Amino acid sequence: MQTFVVKLASGISGFMSSMVLAIFSINPDKEAKVVKAISDSQRFGLRFTMTLIPIAVLAVGAIVFKKRYILFDTKMDEITEEIEGRRAVS
Repeated sequence: MQTFVVKLASGISGFMSSMVLAIFSINPDKEAKVVKAISDSQRFGLRFTMTLIPIAVLAVGAIVFKKRYILFDTKMDEITEEIEGRRAVS
């Protein structure tokens, strides 16, 4: 399962990277003699998608984790007792 998740994440990241390059019209021309600089709006778009969006997603993830994470000492003791009770019955 882990290798599937790693391959899926790699595929999604490659897709997202190509979409960002297409949205901001950044096309490498390998046969060009002169390298064309990207515009300020293209540079801003790259910085935005590489910094601000991941920061926002991580912040939302941290908030969701903080609100939904219920494994405190009392909950862990309750789960441990339930497992021990199931083992005693078996």
